[in-house]
Amino acid sequence: MSTEPITLDRALEWLAEQRILQERKPYDVVRMGEWILEQNQLGALGDDLWAFLEQVALAAAELGNYELAELCLSRLTARFPDSARVVLLQGTILEAKGLLQEARTLYTDYLGKDPSNILIHKRLIAAIRSGPDGLAEATAELAEFVDTFPLDQESWLELASLYMQQNKYAQAVYALEELLLIAPHNAFYLLEYAEVLYTAGDIGKAYKIYLRILELSDGILAPEKYRAAGKIRGPWVRALWGLKMSIVQIRAEHAPKRPASDALDIVPEKVDAVDTLVTKLLLDSIYAPNVPDATPIDVRAAVRSILAAS
Repeated sequence: MSTEPITLDRALEWLAEQRILQERKPYDVVRMGEWILEQNQLGALGDDLWAFLEQVALAAAELGNYELAELCLSRLTARFPDSARVVLLQGTILEAKGLLQEARTLYTDYLGKDPSNILIHKRLIAAIRSGPDGLAEATAELAEFVDTFPLDQESWLELASLYMQQNKYAQAVYALEELLLIAPHNAFYLLEYAEVLYTAGDIGKAYKIYLRILELSDGILAPEKYRAAGKIRGPWVRALWGLKMSIVQIRAEHAPKRPASDALDIVPEKVDAVDTLVTKLLLDSIYAPNVPDATPIDVRAAVRSILAAS
């Protein structure tokens, strides 16, 4: 944001826009907020006053300007003494100060009155995770949380991540399978699932999931569509490379037949055909020189050398 002089209309408009966009610009938020406070223009905010105070308090806490954060918090507490959002704001300020135990106590006390508040639960888990040796405790707390709120997709994904950080691959796979029961067609969740399976050594199943992800791409990786669409955003490129890595492992282990859970009827001829297709998509769609925002020449050369070696 420019450093041109602040006007009331410009400040109110910009802050309102940021509350919608949720961009992380704490320096500018505090600068605008302090100007409004110094000019005694809170009355101009109307019904937006409380959202403004929350916005400035969060930005101030992030920057360590606790005096400003506490000032905004005090106004909100006086107006909404029993509000969960005010409790969240108070806890966030405590966390920013490093007072994690105090924040945990605040969240726990509130949950004693309203155990169904999902946002307070999540903030408590985050405070636990931030503490010393908090990984295991946060994992246990989050596992209990998803038992109570089993449809919370974000929490299943986070639980899988916490398990992965502890090398608990079987538990991470379970968490992602529960997530996919809720959202079976989410390509990003499937990608996470495939990558965890690959890391856990379940190569055959990972191979099948990577194929499923590409099936969901609906042809977007075809060269003509890729060029028309410009810079593609999504899990498709990682899925292609995941397939390449899986195929390398399958071939190395001569794996059309594998024991137990990996016995997924992988036919060597089909693996060869998939490998040919994946290589073509990488060369003609992703790393072709004539696509929009083309990859630099040295990167394309490195990719081609890798693909030639495979």
